[in-house]
Amino acid sequence: MCGPLALLAKVGDTRFLALCTCGALHLVWDNATIRLHQGDLSGVVRALQAPPKGSPGDLQVSTAAGAVHVWLLSVGLRLSPPDFEAFREMLARSQERLHSRTAAPPLSAAQPGCRQLN
Repeated sequence: MCGPLALLAKVGDTRFLALCTCGALHLVWDNATIRLHQGDLSGVVRALQAPPKGSPGDLQVSTAAGAVHVWLLSVGLRLSPPDFEAFREMLARSQERLHSRTAAPPLSAAQPGCRQLN
């Protein structure tokens, strides 16, 4: 069961990344909530700096009609270019804060509701 969240980075009231007492990362962006394994954050941050356009796997980034589409696992986000930049910066700040603090042990991918990205 999840307990209090430790905020890592925030763009607004409904846009943040937080570390849960269970060890998982809760990525909230408007109405979407994605639960990530701590070990996946650095890979996601790297991939968003140089997106693997249209690549298969659990992280996909594409652009169409003036928007950036980001798919993490089975959740898709349609972001304006400024929102995409804010999203990338929020995740990068979260990664820095996560590495600079004594974090909870990473959540095992075998625990319910969490699996590692491919």
